[in-house]
Formats: sequence, C-alpha cells, structure tokens
Amino acid sequence: MRTYRILVLAAEQDSVIEEVVSYFSALKGYEVVFVQNGLEAIDAVKKLSPDVVVMELLLPKLDGIRICKALKSNKETSSIPIIIVTLVNAEKKSLEAGADIFILKPVQSANLIDRINDVLHKQAVSGADETAI
Repeated sequence: MRTYRILVLAAEQDSVIEEVVSYFSALKGYEVVFVQNGLEAIDAVKKLSPDVVVMELLLPKLDGIRICKALKSNKETSSIPIIIVTLVNAEKKSLEAGADIFILKPVQSANLIDRINDVLHKQAVSGADETAI
C-alpha cells in the first residue's frame, strides 16, 4: 500500500510529454511513473493502481486502444480514468474504447494538467456521491 499521493501513470515515448508531465506534476505534488510500452502499462496499472493513466495510442507491444479496452473491461481497473494524448486523430475510436479524455498533440502543458485535474475531481465527486447513497 502506498502513502496517499496522486499517482499518474504515463505510457508515452515522447520525451517532451514526459518532461512536461513530470515538471508540472511535481509542482502539483503528483507522483509520476513512466512506462515505455503497452504491456508495461497493463502491468503497472495492475500493480500500482494509479489515480489516472495518461498515454499515447501508438505504443509498442500493445496499442492504446487495446490497453483502454483491457483496462475498462477489468472490474479492478475499470474506474481508473484514461487520458489519451496522441498525434493520431482517433478521438471517436479512443472514446469508444473507454478513454475518458482525448487530446490531440501538440498539447500545452497547462492544458494537460488542467485535464488531469478535471478527471481527478470528477472521480472524487463520483466517489463521494456513491458513498452518500
């Protein structure tokens, strides 16, 4: 079990996005774990249970669409928000696969952090609503 801190899993090969997410996440107090391919992403989600996943669609070994479908079809990982940040114009396909947010690159760092915060806030509110019932 980890001490509570927002954990972001980034499945991304773009070093610029890695730097942006790391830098701004550090300012917000998030912990960021990076993986380089789709199989590592699935394993990391199962082991770490991150608060949010930020990923590229074009990953080696397992693409982002298949990762979304696998995570959203698993009861233990289905509630983890997924943000797709990619050069591929596949918004409809990404959302149908289970992504919560689709962002087309290039992305401004502030926009990415705002979207992560939006997803986390929405998740916290949903959790509070379920608890109140």
